[in-house]
Amino acid sequence: DRSGRLVALGGLVWLVGLVLAFTGLWTAAGGGGAGAAQGAVELFDTVIRVGSNLASFARLAAFGLTHAALGTVIWQGTVALWSLGGAAWFAAVLLFAVGNALEFSLEALVAGVQAFQLAKWCDADVIVYVGCGERGNEMADVMTDLAGLEDSRTGAAARTAHGGDRQHLEHADDGA
Repeated sequence: DRSGRLVALGGLVWLVGLVLAFTGLWTAAGGGGAGAAQGAVELFDTVIRVGSNLASFARLAAFGLTHAALGTVIWQGTVALWSLGGAAWFAAVLLFAVGNALEFSLEALVAGVQAFQLAKWCDADVIVYVGCGERGNEMADVMTDLAGLEDSRTGAAARTAHGGDRQHLEHADDGA
């Protein structure tokens, strides 16, 4: 069976990759028993990282499939309304415009939430957010949340720095 052979070939490639990775890690650690132990731990860490990245990209693929499904529903509804002719054409155009705007808004919301959650829980020394105009205003709450977090490595309060260009800030009192 062809699929069984492909699975076996994939398993063989995976096994060869593990052996080559271990060999490189063992050599970099200086060889010997201590090098083998260090190589095994680092190989385990590598497998876990690759697995978590695989799951993360699978999640992104699911978002892509959701986009395709929503786009298909909107398009099929638009075509169905358009085929009715007359006043239904207006409804078809409205469904297409509002449906796509809603779809893109939902995607932006999901992507933003994912990015901010990743930044809140990642193990990084520096995180830089750049936003201007309305996007910058939306990021203000996130910056406040990040400032209240504790560094899991040191137990100290997270250090944050905020910057802004006052020229582009909106002020309620000056009518801008």
